[in-house]
Amino acid sequence: MPFGNLKYAQWGGQACNPYDTTRDPRGTSNGSGVSVAANLVACSICEQGSASCKGPASRNNVVNLLTTKGILMDGGITSKGPGDRSGIHCRTVKDAVSVLDAIKGYESADMFTAIPKALIPKEPYASFVVADKDVKNKPLKGMRVGIAREFMVKHTKNDVAISDQIDKEIKR
Repeated sequence: MPFGNLKYAQWGGQACNPYDTTRDPRGTSNGSGVSVAANLVACSICEQGSASCKGPASRNNVVNLLTTKGILMDGGITSKGPGDRSGIHCRTVKDAVSVLDAIKGYESADMFTAIPKALIPKEPYASFVVADKDVKNKPLKGMRVGIAREFMVKHTKNDVAISDQIDKEIKR
């Protein structure tokens, strides 16, 4: 299926979901998500303007890490809009935070990273990752967790079916 008015990239055509080539890989950063899912690369950087990182991650079964604007230099890669952010696609959360540790930073000429220097912890982000076997020993005591009770934007019939099912499960 085409994304917006783009059915095929100018040179290489449309990337395919590596798990099911009949499914849409979703979004303008679909090459980033597909390349990680197909094990062509260990990690890829994407740019989130709308759902350009989230969509390919969800459709291609990869981890997507989107930071608060200002943690990664340059905010967005090409667009410098207030909502644009760089994102990271990896196979695992540990890989994604390791990449974040490697590329986070401050650039005095970048208006987004010049402001929130205090957002970046002194410890590496990877030090906060908890192994699956240790999760039960690391409760979220004192943490506030926000839960979206209902997804309101349902662009397609597929969105309606998936969103309604998720809404029911969350409420239950």
